[in-house]
Amino acid sequence: MRDYTEYITPQHRQADKFTQHIELMTRSLRDISALASQLNAFFSIDTATGKQLDAVGEWIGLSRFVKR
Repeated sequence: MRDYTEYITPQHRQADKFTQHIELMTRSLRDISALASQLNAFFSIDTATGKQLDAVGEWIGLSRFVKR
């Protein structure tokens, strides 16, 4: 994800509120993009842990817990 504050023209770069506003608007997009790129690793059968591993187990029909 690009840092859109780099595209602010020089005459507007000095306006701190404007730069902060652009950062605020695009920060969530950058965070979502970073999380989306990690989803495969979170739900991989080789690297999943905790609740993600439980979800993988549900998908394939197995539980992490031993039945008595």
